[in-house]
Formats: sequence, structure tokens, C-alpha cells
Amino acid sequence: MGLRTIEKGSVRDFVQHSGFKYREIDGHMDGTIDSVEEQSDEPLVPAVERTHRILWELHMASPQGIGASKLAEKLDLPRSSAYRLVRSLKVLGYLSETGVGGRLTLGPSILDIARSAFRSHDLVSVARPYLTRLSSICGQTVKLSAERGNEVEVLDCVESPHPFRLSARIGSRFPITAGAASKVLLAYMPETLQSRVLDEPLPRFTENSITDRNTMAKCLLEIRRDGVATDDEEHAPGIRALAAPVFDSLGRCIAAVSIAYLAASNPASSDLATWEIHLRRCVQEIRDALVGVSS
Repeated sequence: MGLRTIEKGSVRDFVQHSGFKYREIDGHMDGTIDSVEEQSDEPLVPAVERTHRILWELHMASPQGIGASKLAEKLDLPRSSAYRLVRSLKVLGYLSETGVGGRLTLGPSILDIARSAFRSHDLVSVARPYLTRLSSICGQTVKLSAERGNEVEVLDCVESPHPFRLSARIGSRFPITAGAASKVLLAYMPETLQSRVLDEPLPRFTENSITDRNTMAKCLLEIRRDGVATDDEEHAPGIRALAAPVFDSLGRCIAAVSIAYLAASNPASSDLATWEIHLRRCVQEIRDALVGVSS
């Protein structure tokens, strides 16, 4: 069943109440509901900007490194400020100090972050054709998401071809307690980490949000049993979704693939069943491809 025709005014009403953004191009509505807030024009946080400049200077000075005094001079910072930043970055593992002249180099924490970035890049590259095919088959927006702390980050998004469609910017983040992909990642999270999330108050985003700990725990068990999760307008009014886990060669859940659609489209039960079949096939094919890449 295709998307129901939605009048321009009613779309704006829907967006106003759902928290999703609707893009306009040259004064005309392009039909894309965007789930991510626009970037702020606020200035950068000075401490963050200085930290970035320090790391970048060390990157440029690699592999021989650079002395703390020279670093402060290049950044035009007071030595006391530069030393405080350097000390904090050393304690956190982002900087190391060599035994030769006390030169500073990039530390092991940078390598850990780089490895994670490479893994995400490989995952996106491998998954992209399968996400594209799933979106084409279902005619809906398909997302690839991964857990980042107590949030879920969008790694990739293939938009629906429909004129009225959902969209999420790559890099945008969502709560881990609401939404199909979020619940999948929470369900397969290590038990100790999952318990920490459930021990905190579960926020309410809509009337359908799960805010009771026992209800959420039961839901997560069902997701692990069935291998698929649903979102019935739990994070945003008018938005529904299906999601399934992506496993690596060791059986660890490393991501989730979700099919997001407008509740107003009212797909038939047979369509949803077909989508689920193709969703399960998609995540299995991504896993098989990842195993092939890593072997």
C-alpha cells in the first residue's frame, strides 16, 4: 500500500507535533521530514577548539613529536594554559611524552578512536548496497545505527523514494530507550550496561513511550527471542519502524538496521510481514559480507 496523500497544511501540523523537521527548497516543500535539528550557529567552545588545535599540531608533527613550549608558541597560548590542557590530555591517554627531550606525541586513546572510526567506515561501506536494496524493495527509509554510550548514532540512511518521506542526517543521535533500532541495541547490550540504563528513569517522548522498567525488560527479552523490534510511535508521533540486529563474526550485535515509515501510510499487515522477511535477509547478508571482509 502506498503512502496516503497528505495536504501541505496537515504535513506542517504533523511536523509541529512530531518534533520532526520538514525541509523546504526555494520556498517549496520537498516532502522530506528530517529528524535532526539544524546545526547551531553558536561559536565553538574555546577549550574544545584548543584541544583540537593541540591534537592537530601533534598530528602534523608526527612521528617526531613536539615540545610543550614549542606547542604553546605555535598555538599562541599562555604556557600555563597549554600545560594544563596537555596534562589533562596525557592523563586521558590522548597524548604521550617521549623520553627524548620530553617531546609530545599522539597517545593510545587516539588509536582506539581511529580503530573505531575505521570499523564504522567498513561497516557502512559493506552495508550500503544491502540498505539501498532494502529501501528499494520496501519503498521506505532505511537506517543503519550503532550504539554510542547511552545513545544511538545514525551511521547511514537511504531515503524512501516517496515524495513524503522520513530522513535522518548521518551522525545524528537518538535516545537508546525509544525507537526500534534503539531497543534492538539495548536488548543486545551486555547485561551490566543494560541494567544501568534500566535503573535510570525511562523518559517519556510520546503517549506510547515505554517508561516502566519491568515492561521495558520484558520487551527487550522478546526482541532477543524474536530477533526483531518495532516502534509504534514511541519516540515521535506519527513515526513507526521495524529493526533487526547486525551481528559480527563473534555473534556480537554491532549495529541495527531499521525501516522507518509514516504511520499515516498505514501499510497492510501483509506488507509489514514482507518487509520483515527482507529486513532479516538484509542483516544476515551484511553479517555474511562483514565476515568475508574480515577473513
